[in-house]
Amino acid sequence: MKRAAAFVAVLLAVGLVAWLGASRRKAPAVALLPYQGWASELPRAERRRFAEVRAALKAAELLRGTTHQWPARFVDDRAVTWSVSIHGPYVNYLGIPSDPEGLRWLVLIIEPEPAAIRDPPPPEDDEHQTLADGTGLHVTVWTSANAGPLPAAVLAFPAAEGWIQRLSDP
Repeated sequence: MKRAAAFVAVLLAVGLVAWLGASRRKAPAVALLPYQGWASELPRAERRRFAEVRAALKAAELLRGTTHQWPARFVDDRAVTWSVSIHGPYVNYLGIPSDPEGLRWLVLIIEPEPAAIRDPPPPEDDEHQTLADGTGLHVTVWTSANAGPLPAAVLAFPAAEGWIQRLSDP
């Protein structure tokens, strides 16, 4: 009987240690702001489009870093018509789907002012990119329902207009 109790105690201790170790290794929970959402929450076709947008961003940044111009064409996608608008440091690529049920897409790029001091660029993540010339950019990808009027001007803070910032999964 004592042996059985000791065995159970050892099993419980080992289980507790394993459980504590596993809980410490888990990634910390990421708290999203009210205007943010994961790309994985999107329907399959829109998740694929998110991946295409992120890839197109890399190509656009490469062109911008070498030619100092943002490309007029963004994503080669027959289902979405893309346009570019630039106002000062703000660049918007706006994608309007042909399907009324599809999502509108917005890529917001914020460049530093030309006279800004060039600090070392931030580490690259969903919101920070670095051009070939070392210029650090703030880049965000947004979605919105395909309804209502189109933005009349370059959007500097899409959340104020009801857009949802899409983030890659942590």
